[in-house]
Amino acid sequence: MEKPIVTIEMENGGIITRRLSGGPAGYQDMGTLNFSIILPKREFDAVRQLQLLAQVAGCFGIRCDSTSSAFLRSGGRLFCQSNFFKEGSVALHHGSFHISTDLYAMAQCFRQDHTHSSGQPACMNMQETSTDITVADVEQCLFHGFSAFYRSEPAWLDEQMMDQNSIQSYSRNFAAPEWIYPSKMDYDFSISERFPWGSVSVLLRREGGIIREARIFSDAMEAALFFPIEQSLV
Repeated sequence: MEKPIVTIEMENGGIITRRLSGGPAGYQDMGTLNFSIILPKREFDAVRQLQLLAQVAGCFGIRCDSTSSAFLRSGGRLFCQSNFFKEGSVALHHGSFHISTDLYAMAQCFRQDHTHSSGQPACMNMQETSTDITVADVEQCLFHGFSAFYRSEPAWLDEQMMDQNSIQSYSRNFAAPEWIYPSKMDYDFSISERFPWGSVSVLLRREGGIIREARIFSDAMEAALFFPIEQSLV
């Protein structure tokens, strides 16, 4: 009998998952459009791809404050979040548009303050600017925008086209409690630093001047590189 996929449910009924890429946590519901842009590493340009997302927002009358970070904001309020990941010859840019997201429920899921200095929520829905906009509308605009940006016709993928055994295997691995909630480490040394390519935090547990255990947390694109570094420190 096939082993069922494990999920960890939150008190409010949501489900927690952990992704490969670094960066802050995100919230998703049926009012949120999730997207992934997968490219050869040599063609990957995060700034250019963020400009594509800004153009999508512009189709609905939303003007972005800037496209210099992984977050798209309008009037200081976030409506699109991106994260990045590189491994081997492939790069991934994924994220979410808040279209009709339950912002109150989202705020309950995070510890940090989600209010703007003006008293407004730090996040906004795209529907605040264009009330008739739907998730399907943004999806279509992103699809056609990608086509124009890269001068190629994207193909719609059906889940049935994929290797179902691989999907089940990956699903089990990413749903495992030990992946979602790594075991806590009692560290006695920590250091954090921000670099142009991302931030890094290093935690060490030492005994007699010898490193016995190490953890590295980073929002860098080359996140996979930090696993062997952790091991080499011990």
